[in-house]
Amino acid sequence: MNNTWALVVTAKASIENIKIFLDHHLKLGVNEIFLFLDSPEDFNNIDELNINEKIKIFPCTDEFWRTRDHYEILDTEPNKKPKAVEQRQYHNMLHAQDVSKSEWIMMIDIDELLYSGERINEILSEIPTNVFSVRAAPLEAVYLENKPKNLLEVFNTSYFKNRFVVNYSFWNEIYKNKYLNHKSGFFGHVTGKTFHRVNVLIRSASCHISRPYDTDLMCALDNNRFFILHFESMTQEFFIEKNLKRISNEFYVPFLEKKSKERLSYFKENYEKDGEGFLEKIYMDMHVFNTKTMNKCLESGYITNINFYEFKDEAYIETYHGTIIVFNREKEEVVAIRKEDFNKNLHCKVLIYNTLDGNNVSQKAYLYTKVDGKVCYLYLNNKNKITLINTKKAQLFEFIRNKSFFSLGLNGKFLKCKKNNEVKLEADIINNWELFKVNF
Repeated sequence: MNNTWALVVTAKASIENIKIFLDHHLKLGVNEIFLFLDSPEDFNNIDELNINEKIKIFPCTDEFWRTRDHYEILDTEPNKKPKAVEQRQYHNMLHAQDVSKSEWIMMIDIDELLYSGERINEILSEIPTNVFSVRAAPLEAVYLENKPKNLLEVFNTSYFKNRFVVNYSFWNEIYKNKYLNHKSGFFGHVTGKTFHRVNVLIRSASCHISRPYDTDLMCALDNNRFFILHFESMTQEFFIEKNLKRISNEFYVPFLEKKSKERLSYFKENYEKDGEGFLEKIYMDMHVFNTKTMNKCLESGYITNINFYEFKDEAYIETYHGTIIVFNREKEEVVAIRKEDFNKNLHCKVLIYNTLDGNNVSQKAYLYTKVDGKVCYLYLNNKNKITLINTKKAQLFEFIRNKSFFSLGLNGKFLKCKKNNEVKLEADIINNWELFKVNF
């Protein structure tokens, strides 16, 4: 199926918003879009959304919920519409996964757009079969000088906050109101969204990182080749409406994390004192930057202008001592060399994929290289050196973070760059010779 991919979205939004979402992802090459209309009664003519055979529309009427399959992994009542929007999203994702003909699926929101400078299916084709899910990090929309007046202006911004480097001190200077509880730049969510394999049974469903029953599979592989553009703010009017509905519990969102709940409580307290004028000001503080602030964020690297963003796919692994890790085609093994000795006819860069940094994510990594343009996974041989192996699975190492460096472990041993530039899995403890980092 050539690494086909699908999106599933549960939407309560205008026709204009939904069409922007559909058009964007059709141009990106999506194979299927499962569109669940959370409030179908809002539409006079749902057929307006049937703009392509790739789009499958599900009006979530009372009859729809009465006749739905029930999923035992969800804590919901059978044949009844779940009160929490997240639980409705989980139901819809599992239903889409049951009927999808694609290999990968991502749950995404209607205020998000998947973004990449490469073909998504080509990126997914490089993922080994023992990886369950691949993460797309969030980039959060921000606006220059003026608030967007309509949805076209909302989605046409090119400025997005990123979390490539987390720096609360920097953002405290931008967001001086401590009650906003920013996330090193204020993000609707920092985890992002994941593609996961359709043909793997899910143990627990999530808006961000679902889990498989098979615990040997790698989850939330981090990725810097596609991103989620998140438009948390939308228009000022939408921002006010959404927060008022959350304050009144018309939008029931029990799974909000602690800081978002605290921010919402702050909104409620001040709205009750000062009315909508307070929310209008908060919108501007959070989402609209003047030129001076925008330039400061761009120069410091905390805002990405996606019109000019270059994907960092030429990364290399550097040792603590400044050499780089390469695959030597003559020796057929991984070694360390000086940067100036790199010969593209003899050497192939060794690259790494690792999991998202998180306490609830098993920290794993795998090594690979590209030989004549083909992705090849790297394995330990019987001499504990690293070489190529012709397989669709990758060898998973334990990934140990150490500030800007990392180490790789397996079976109680750690990968070591020796003084003679051999790279072997033989160290009993982690010292400088066992430290590596990724450079661009």
